[in-house]
Amino acid sequence: DVKSLMSFPPRIPGYSLDGTDSGFLLVDCLEDVVWRDDEAKDIFKDNEKIHQLLTIMRGFALRNQEASYTVKGKIEGLRVLLTGPAGSGKTLACKYLSEKLHLPLYRASIADFRSSALNIDHAIQLAFDRAARWKAIFLLDMADIFVPKRGNSTFESKYIASIFLKVLENYSGIAILVTDRPEALDNALYSRVHVKIEFPEPDQEEREKIWIGALTETNNTLTIEVSAMVDKLKKLELDGRRINNAVRVAKLFAKSR
Repeated sequence: DVKSLMSFPPRIPGYSLDGTDSGFLLVDCLEDVVWRDDEAKDIFKDNEKIHQLLTIMRGFALRNQEASYTVKGKIEGLRVLLTGPAGSGKTLACKYLSEKLHLPLYRASIADFRSSALNIDHAIQLAFDRAARWKAIFLLDMADIFVPKRGNSTFESKYIASIFLKVLENYSGIAILVTDRPEALDNALYSRVHVKIEFPEPDQEEREKIWIGALTETNNTLTIEVSAMVDKLKKLELDGRRINNAVRVAKLFAKSR
């Protein structure tokens, strides 16, 4: 009723998954989540490995939901490792899976933990607890920094690795670990991973999809002029990150004209 609305605070505490930061949110600006699972982000449309992973993750999410009502005790999580050079589409794949599964994507990296006022072991536990509480996909960038090969790692690195592996094993949700240096990962992590997918450098066909996806992010249609431009741009040997950066700069330039 009206009286209840009048007593409701204008701001509430919240967390930005994009900005990976907490703060206060204006209640008037809150709205339902709109999942972008039918837009032009179709770079993985014909990617059999990604669609197999999507099927596995759907099955896990369904099993996890059923188990929460019927089974008491520990529920093992799903651990995925994505490897490949920078800009090959690993993070984009995580966003794609998040949209398709209608699950939030909680992203973390070593910078988030080292900048935390908490001890790093508490910071790692807090990150996993947040992802579990929000029923989110936990995405960890630069996994090789957390679990490096033991032969050439410091005592601090070994300590962080042991804490991380322990928390990872106890996590009952979906965790996706990303690295562009798979050779630097310790075997202790490989033995705990259920699914591993390698991302090669994008070929010309994939670059075309990336260009189209980036250019149609806010407008789902391509003009004849832009389509002709994409035919030329796809021949440039750029990775996904550079393509998106180029489109972002071009849009900013066009907006100021």
